[in-house]
Amino acid sequence: MIDSAHHEKSCLLVTIITVVYNAEKTIRRTIESVLAQDYPAIEYLVIGSVQ
Repeated sequence: MIDSAHHEKSCLLVTIITVVYNAEKTIRRTIESVLAQDYPAIEYLVIGSVQ
């Protein structure tokens, strides 16, 4: 049996980067999909393009 508190502390940090350009139609679904993941150690960065 895995101790979930210990398991969360020992997980490697995963960074997810979404680069956004003209994404008005898809950004909500993209963010919701990432946030729905059950991996306990996620860092999520959304980077918008400024032109």
